[in-house]
Amino acid sequence: MNLEGGANAVVVPRTVYNLGLFRAPLGWNEVTGPETHSGNEHTAILHSSSAGRPSITMKVTWKRIDGTWKLANNSLCAGVKTVGLPIPCNF
Repeated sequence: MNLEGGANAVVVPRTVYNLGLFRAPLGWNEVTGPETHSGNEHTAILHSSSAGRPSITMKVTWKRIDGTWKLANNSLCAGVKTVGLPIPCNF
């Protein structure tokens, strides 16, 4: 599992996927630079769009935990807030 919050955080990508947000045929997403890398943390810019919704551009962070890169909880929670999902960020 490549989420810092582990199994508790899976609700976020599962909900986004089930809603069809940001995936073809109605949406898209792309990760671009500028990128930063400092020790066990890597950042980049996420660009996402979905038909009928405003486009999103936000900084995302991954953390290397036990040798595996995982999407950071702060990025997951920022996405929840940006999209307006009714999911508590308590993972």
